[in-house]
Amino acid sequence: MKKGFIIFASLMVCLVLIFGCGGNGETTSASPPPTSTSASPPPTSTSASPPPTTAAVPRSILQCPQGPADLTQTPQYGGTLVVLYDNDPTNLGAPWLKSSAFDGHCNRYVLENLVGLDERGMPVPQLAESWVSDPAQKTVTFALRQGVKFHDGTSFNAEAVKWCLDMYQNGENTYLKDVTAIEVTGEYAIRLTLATWDALFVQGLSSGGAGRMVSPTAAQALGDDVLLKPVGTGPFKFVSYTTSVSIKYERNDDYWQKGLPYLDAVEMRLVSDSVVALTAFKKGEAHVLYGVQTSDAPELRDAGNTIYYTIVTLMGITGDSIHPDSVWANKDFREAVAYALDYKTYVDAAFDGLYPATNQLAVEGRQAWNSSIQGYPYNPDKARALLAPLGYTLDTPLEIDIIVGNDAQRIDLFTLCQDALAQVGINVNIVPVNRSAQNSISASGWENQLFNFSFSYNGFEMQWSTSAQNNLSSYKTSLVSVLTPSGFDDLLDLAKAETDMAKRETYYQQMNKLMIDDYCMYVPIFALARFTADAPTVHDFGFANGTAGEYLPERAWIDQ
Repeated sequence: MKKGFIIFASLMVCLVLIFGCGGNGETTSASPPPTSTSASPPPTSTSASPPPTTAAVPRSILQCPQGPADLTQTPQYGGTLVVLYDNDPTNLGAPWLKSSAFDGHCNRYVLENLVGLDERGMPVPQLAESWVSDPAQKTVTFALRQGVKFHDGTSFNAEAVKWCLDMYQNGENTYLKDVTAIEVTGEYAIRLTLATWDALFVQGLSSGGAGRMVSPTAAQALGDDVLLKPVGTGPFKFVSYTTSVSIKYERNDDYWQKGLPYLDAVEMRLVSDSVVALTAFKKGEAHVLYGVQTSDAPELRDAGNTIYYTIVTLMGITGDSIHPDSVWANKDFREAVAYALDYKTYVDAAFDGLYPATNQLAVEGRQAWNSSIQGYPYNPDKARALLAPLGYTLDTPLEIDIIVGNDAQRIDLFTLCQDALAQVGINVNIVPVNRSAQNSISASGWENQLFNFSFSYNGFEMQWSTSAQNNLSSYKTSLVSVLTPSGFDDLLDLAKAETDMAKRETYYQQMNKLMIDDYCMYVPIFALARFTADAPTVHDFGFANGTAGEYLPERAWIDQ
């Protein structure tokens, strides 16, 4: 099958179909229907013997109905998939503690979730075979998949699930804060009771919330070492992690999905130098290059590789509005910053025209996009007029720091913003920090500085609502120095209780408008995208199949 570069215009259309949400209501019945007619019912046996590496098994054996796989070719068994990543993980095996999206991507080879996500971002069976939601009683009862084993040989059952969920409740992950009871009602049945009904609760027991399941026996035996030694039920077993060198996984021969995975092993090579990683990929030393620079994408495409694109976060400028004496506490100042920026021109220049610019907390065609948002069109004269009464002019400029991520392209972008702000009376000093420091500042707070905010977003139903709670609401765990406007929490509560997706979307749009048009608490600029290059020999790696709402490494295979 010919592979080519997916250009931005067609990408936006395709990604709307892949990640956008449709339909009405929440999954409340036992087994949601599979999104592919080729999926067969889940097995109840504890394991399946791995087929010979020379055999080819048709895709009809897929057990998790999480979007159709690529059926155009017959997958092959065997081989080691080599993937180049640009940084080290910090938490592979204890998801109830602080972790990043990158950590989640790395540990998905080993750890699975109670529920999965289909191509619309809606919940489907994974380790939970089915569930029943009762809004009146504020409960969700899960029937768990039987015959599944953790990699240490212990059983996946209700007691194991309860142990994991208790760890989430007592850890740094806040997703289960509204859960008032976790009850084992049978060997393979567990019931969760909520303080307030949340129609989106089940979605969060997937990769984006509190769904990752870890062996209690292994976690307790490993102690602090569990952070970097994951033990789960997934298609691959953890072998080793060497800092700044590699993470290695081997095939789980007792995996509960019969006939999967296809690969014998996965090696994640950790190469922080993007030039070194690019050179290795071009030489054929790896099958996948994660974190492709936009400037390198055309050349890799022309060489016969496929470039895939996934929006991962929205970015822009905010400040410390919780401090009354901060400049960002003044709405006129916030609006002046917004009017001063010709944001689309800067984004196109810094990111080779491949990242979407945006003036709101959403991207056109995706969840929460609100066409009625006016925003603040580029108008430096208006910016100067707003700043003059505050005492900031070209002759008496404000001197202020802005904390930004330290990657080269982002610094290029904020250098353009720096020049524009200087033309209206704001002299910005760019303070680059690494990803870890930026996350720490976001979680602990900052004072009288501007800040390059990050708002996790890819268009999934659960992603916007979860990010709204974690980043924008009064319950936030990041961007803690930004004031939550009056009325925002009320809209979020209404959205969480709403079972009709179309109505829920209107609440998201109202929250978006409240933050931008009504209060200008944030000045969005662009959507950061992750570009991944796949060699022609790679099939169904990650989101590359374009049909799954989450990363499914068990489906990946390579030509032999």
